[in-house]
Amino acid sequence: MAEAVKAAAQPVATSVMIRASGVRKSYTRAGESLAVLNGLDLEMEEGHFYALMGPSGSGKTTLLNLVGGLDEPDEGDLYVAGENLADLSGA
Repeated sequence: MAEAVKAAAQPVATSVMIRASGVRKSYTRAGESLAVLNGLDLEMEEGHFYALMGPSGSGKTTLLNLVGGLDEPDEGDLYVAGENLADLSGA
Protein backbone atom coordinates (compact mmCIF):
# COMPACT_ATOMS: atom_id res chain seq x y z
CA MET A 1 0.00 0.00 0.00
CA ALA A 2 1.37 3.42 -0.95
CA GLU A 3 2.08 5.74 1.92
CA ALA A 4 0.11 8.99 1.88
CA VAL A 5 2.31 12.06 1.84
CA LYS A 6 1.06 15.03 3.76
CA ALA A 7 2.10 18.48 2.61
CA ALA A 8 3.42 20.70 5.34
CA ALA A 9 1.04 23.53 6.14
CA GLN A 10 2.32 26.65 4.47
CA PRO A 11 1.56 30.06 5.91
CA VAL A 12 -0.94 31.91 3.79
CA ALA A 13 0.60 35.01 2.25
CA THR A 14 -1.60 38.02 2.78
CA SER A 15 -1.34 41.39 1.25
CA VAL A 16 -2.78 44.69 2.31
CA MET A 17 -5.79 45.50 0.13
CA ILE A 18 -6.71 48.84 1.75
CA ARG A 19 -4.25 51.12 3.50
CA ALA A 20 -5.04 54.55 4.92
CA SER A 21 -2.22 56.69 6.22
CA GLY A 22 -2.95 59.94 8.04
CA VAL A 23 -6.30 60.35 6.26
CA ARG A 24 -8.26 63.44 7.23
CA LYS A 25 -11.66 64.45 5.91
CA SER A 26 -13.84 67.36 6.99
CA TYR A 27 -17.15 68.71 5.79
CA THR A 28 -18.62 72.18 6.15
CA ARG A 29 -22.15 72.27 7.49
CA ALA A 30 -23.98 75.49 8.33
CA GLY A 31 -20.71 77.39 8.00
CA GLU A 32 -18.97 75.17 10.54
CA SER A 33 -16.18 72.69 9.75
CA LEU A 34 -16.87 69.16 10.98
CA ALA A 35 -13.86 66.79 11.13
CA VAL A 36 -15.11 63.29 10.34
CA LEU A 37 -11.81 61.43 9.89
CA ASN A 38 -8.90 62.86 11.83
CA GLY A 39 -5.60 61.19 10.93
CA LEU A 40 -6.94 57.70 10.21
CA ASP A 41 -4.32 54.95 9.93
CA LEU A 42 -5.76 51.62 8.81
CA GLU A 43 -4.76 48.39 7.05
CA MET A 44 -7.20 45.79 5.74
CA GLU A 45 -5.75 42.58 4.39
CA GLU A 46 -6.92 40.74 1.31
CA GLY A 47 -9.12 37.72 2.00
CA HIS A 48 -10.45 38.96 5.34
CA PHE A 49 -13.88 40.28 6.26
CA TYR A 50 -14.22 43.51 8.22
CA ALA A 51 -17.14 45.33 9.79
CA LEU A 52 -17.32 49.11 10.10
CA MET A 53 -19.29 49.91 13.21
CA GLY A 54 -19.93 53.10 15.08
CA PRO A 55 -22.55 55.73 15.80
CA SER A 56 -24.06 57.98 13.19
CA GLY A 57 -21.55 60.59 12.08
CA SER A 58 -18.47 58.58 13.05
CA GLY A 59 -17.11 58.35 9.48
CA LYS A 60 -18.20 54.92 8.22
CA THR A 61 -19.80 56.14 5.00
CA THR A 62 -17.09 58.76 4.53
CA LEU A 63 -14.44 56.03 4.62
CA LEU A 64 -16.35 53.90 2.10
CA ASN A 65 -16.77 56.91 -0.21
CA LEU A 66 -13.02 57.56 -0.02
CA VAL A 67 -12.09 53.93 -0.67
CA GLY A 68 -14.54 53.80 -3.58
CA GLY A 69 -13.00 56.91 -5.13
CA LEU A 70 -16.23 58.88 -4.81
CA ASP A 71 -14.55 61.47 -2.61
CA GLU A 72 -10.99 62.62 -1.90
CA PRO A 73 -9.29 62.98 1.47
CA ASP A 74 -8.30 66.46 2.63
CA GLU A 75 -4.95 65.03 3.77
CA GLY A 76 -3.18 61.69 3.86
CA ASP A 77 -2.76 58.78 1.50
CA LEU A 78 -5.25 56.09 0.60
CA TYR A 79 -4.14 52.93 -1.23
CA VAL A 80 -6.39 50.27 -2.70
CA ALA A 81 -4.74 47.15 -4.14
CA GLY A 82 -1.38 48.92 -3.97
CA GLU A 83 -2.51 51.97 -5.95
CA ASN A 84 -2.56 55.43 -4.40
CA LEU A 85 -6.02 56.72 -5.28
CA ALA A 86 -4.61 60.26 -5.60
CA ASP A 87 -2.50 59.06 -8.54
CA LEU A 88 -5.45 57.69 -10.52
CA SER A 89 -7.15 59.77 -13.18
CA GLY A 90 -10.87 60.45 -13.08
CA ALA A 91 -11.32 59.25 -16.65
